[in-house]
Amino acid sequence: MTRNDVRKLINEELIKEKQKRSNSRGRARAVIKQKRKNRRKGKGSRKGKSTSRLPRKESWILKIRSQRKFINELKKQGNILPKTYTMLRKKAKGGFFRSRRHISLFIKEKNLEKEHGT
Repeated sequence: MTRNDVRKLINEELIKEKQKRSNSRGRARAVIKQKRKNRRKGKGSRKGKSTSRLPRKESWILKIRSQRKFINELKKQGNILPKTYTMLRKKAKGGFFRSRRHISLFIKEKNLEKEHGT
């Protein structure tokens, strides 16, 4: 049997090249599908610190912006005095408040709400 004979058999499709075996991506695709639905993101699946997933600065930016927006709304609605507004802004800047709810609790606790009659 010569090389030409082999070539003829290939052309007549009596000899075909076997497909190379490779790793199946079926399971990988299933996992990706689930991750798109925000699944498989529990504590056990995480690698790295929480600050590497959402950096400290980004979390600070999200927090401070919502707090400042809340304080501005209170001022616009006339619920707090300008003096109180300044004090709350400074406390927020210093990281005193944990959240918007913490600000409202602080205002109620210290009786800083302005009565609408005055």
